[in-house]
Amino acid sequence: MKLSVAIICKNEEKLIARALLSVKTADEIVILDTGSTDETECVVASLGLPNVRFLKELYTWKDDFSDARNASLSHCTGDWVLCLDADDFMSETSVSEIRSTLEAAPWSRRTYSCLISDEGNTQYTYVYPKIIRLNAGVKFTGACHEGTNINDMGAPVGRMFLGHSENHNTDPNRVLRILSKELASNPLAPRLNYYAGREHLHSKNYLAAVHHFELCIKHSSHLAERADAYLYLSKLYSHLKRSDDARTACSQALVINANFKEALIFMSKLSFEHNARQWRAMAELATNEGVLFARSLA
Repeated sequence: MKLSVAIICKNEEKLIARALLSVKTADEIVILDTGSTDETECVVASLGLPNVRFLKELYTWKDDFSDARNASLSHCTGDWVLCLDADDFMSETSVSEIRSTLEAAPWSRRTYSCLISDEGNTQYTYVYPKIIRLNAGVKFTGACHEGTNINDMGAPVGRMFLGHSENHNTDPNRVLRILSKELASNPLAPRLNYYAGREHLHSKNYLAAVHHFELCIKHSSHLAERADAYLYLSKLYSHLKRSDDARTACSQALVINANFKEALIFMSKLSFEHNARQWRAMAELATNEGVLFARSLA
């Protein structure tokens, strides 16, 4: 069983060494550069890792992350591929854990997930398909917040930490720009509306965020996504002084998932104290099973 690692990068001279060293025991590491103008290539070369291939000027960035990831996969030669960003890194034992799992993988299995945490806030966790069987019909889809067309990921294996590249600040509107292009051709797509709602919320465009989360809820059949969208809506309604709507939206999140700890805590903040105490007590018992993202409750 040969394990490849596929990385797409641009101008990551400050962080790429950390990513590479965290996966240095993989059989092959393919780095597809999408237009670096800094010293990324020199940093990679300075590590002296014999299993690394740095591919430069083979790909032109198209504002489409899936296209770039699929291009990186085309250069891999392993049986399985771990997909990593240059500002992310794996835990110390992840590669060995992944190898052990893949060695025993049934032939019917085509994807595995990783447990993913934020580098600066390890309470923020989720699982996502990051390990795929090569040449088994799996490809990435979606220009932004991309996923796989096949998802039989099961229990997570390995732990990935999300880094925070300074390069995100050089094009802060990139994600919303890409999402807007996709929404122009598919305006009711729930997943696109969910992420557009988040981007507008981060930009403090609150009414636009409400619009997109409402569309997500209306058209999504993904229960965890709907619950998270309801919680975002509740927080937006609360900010907009629509208290009754905020409580209704939060209660809908809890109807979907009574183990949604963040929603329980937020409901306590929306309630009078005699009710708030009960919501907090329920939150203490909540497991977050089935949530889309488990975030910090601070």
